[in-house]
Amino acid sequence: MGFGLDPLTFEHMTPKQITDFIKAKMDKKREELRERAMFDYSHALNIAQFIGSMLDKDTKPIEIYELYPELFKEEKERASKLSLDNQINKLKAFVSSKGVERGKQ
Repeated sequence: MGFGLDPLTFEHMTPKQITDFIKAKMDKKREELRERAMFDYSHALNIAQFIGSMLDKDTKPIEIYELYPELFKEEKERASKLSLDNQINKLKAFVSSKGVERGKQ
């Protein structure tokens, strides 16, 4: 059968059981379609944002670990550490450049 039910099981089911089984399968299929639609919609938004980031330097694409934080915890922690290190290096460079300027005055 098309619903994943073998014929021997089907012939021993009551009409109500068959109806309930079909309804449950249809509900499951509907939920799968909803999940797929949400994924597709999210994907389209991400593409639009990525293209926007190419056109506008102030716009940054959303990272995957921001979209799905539970799935990419390690990546987010790694990116946060790299970002903090990068900020520290920029601050050090700024401070040292200001220090050099003060020494020249």
